[in-house]
Amino acid sequence: MLTGENGILTQVQRAKNETEEAKVEEENNLNLLNNMIQSYTANTVILDKTVEELKDEGSFANGNTLISDDKGNRVLIPDGFKIATDSAINVAEGIVIEDNDSSINGNGEQKGNQFVWIPVSNINQDGSNKIIKENGDLVEITLGRYIFSNTGEETLIQKGEDYTEEKIIRNTFKELTEFIISNETDDRTGTNTTARNLLKFISGVQVNGGFYIARYEASYRDGIRPYSKVSVTASEENKNEDGKLWNWITQPKAAEASKAMYNNKNFETDLINSYAWDTTIIYIQKCSGDVDYSIQNSLNNSIDNTGKNSDEFCKINDMASNIAEWETEYSTIKVDSNSFPCTMRGGSADNTEINATRRDGNTEIYSSKMVGFRPILYF
Repeated sequence: MLTGENGILTQVQRAKNETEEAKVEEENNLNLLNNMIQSYTANTVILDKTVEELKDEGSFANGNTLISDDKGNRVLIPDGFKIATDSAINVAEGIVIEDNDSSINGNGEQKGNQFVWIPVSNINQDGSNKIIKENGDLVEITLGRYIFSNTGEETLIQKGEDYTEEKIIRNTFKELTEFIISNETDDRTGTNTTARNLLKFISGVQVNGGFYIARYEASYRDGIRPYSKVSVTASEENKNEDGKLWNWITQPKAAEASKAMYNNKNFETDLINSYAWDTTIIYIQKCSGDVDYSIQNSLNNSIDNTGKNSDEFCKINDMASNIAEWETEYSTIKVDSNSFPCTMRGGSADNTEINATRRDGNTEIYSSKMVGFRPILYF
């Protein structure tokens, strides 16, 4: 009873070893997080300027640049970006940034690629740093994965900091924690390209108070990188042209293109993950006045240039409209012996019964006229 393999003394020693191992692991994780925080903030320039002042100047940031809006909400401008001329000046209304890429103007006189700041306020989970809207109202926006009722009411399923738990939404969808480039595996998880670094994304959002989402569905650019501009053309044809709305793309290719959008040590881009998608919907519902945007379906019934219909909220276009979009979530959907591991989100012009927050699965080789993608940018 005392000394056997399952004896009391053996179990006590085993528990002690496990406790010590857990302590070491916790210390390692804390050191990793602290190193990340230092790396995120080391190259940040802090300017005593507002969004409006920087917008009026029209200058591009030299290094990641921290500023505030007219209510004191923080905004981090990435290296090489400026505040766009049509940006709002309060984060609740949509801070738009733009790079200096004028290689194609796009449809509507847009010069550079544009992203919109998604503020995350409830970092400490105690309501201590809420977003202040232009009218003085306070809102909390928690980074997480959500589900939405048929009236638009949200339920937080998984907070960002709990990302390692790989919680399953609606018995089917989960965000894998380990980065996998699409390839064949026994359980099919590897056939869906995952987020490139969930820990870095979530930690970066917590440190910096937000992330960026591409303002528009991606347009085709050289077959390697996307544009985030109003597309020059949009069609059902499987033909790639510079500036054309980028449909007919698989999920692994969309992830590859998103990661390749920039080569800058100050920030990263990736295919949108489920935390970013759901948190953006929360942001729109809490800040735009459209409290049930999550159940909005497409406002156009045929493929159009992105940003050309009225589906724009907080300066973000077409999350409910035009074409569905790939994300990094893994789907466990199976029909007979067929697996559908890649997840698409959002509304689609060919089906008025699906909405901004729908989740659906398909194969890693599937492409369609009705599916595209959009990148995110984070620090």
